[in-house]
Amino acid sequence: MQTNPVWRMVRALIATYILSGILLAILSFALFKFRLPENQVNLAVCAVYILFLYLMSLAQKDGVTEDTKRLLSVLAMCTLSGMTGGMVS
Repeated sequence: MQTNPVWRMVRALIATYILSGILLAILSFALFKFRLPENQVNLAVCAVYILFLYLMSLAQKDGVTEDTKRLLSVLAMCTLSGMTGGMVS
């Protein structure tokens, strides 16, 4: 297997998508089976995404390095696009 940082990121992304999909399916089953309130399920969905974001960042810790200015600009762009998507939908 190659040790290229791009391939490591792709493998980590695929693993994260699969694991988060499994956990979200379990949450949807819990919502259906146990009749959980929607606010508890929303909180759990946010927790799943935060957990896998943290795990993804740990997987990439030794990978691509960026300077602080670029990292902050990417963070701002992602935050703004996420807020815009939330407002539109």
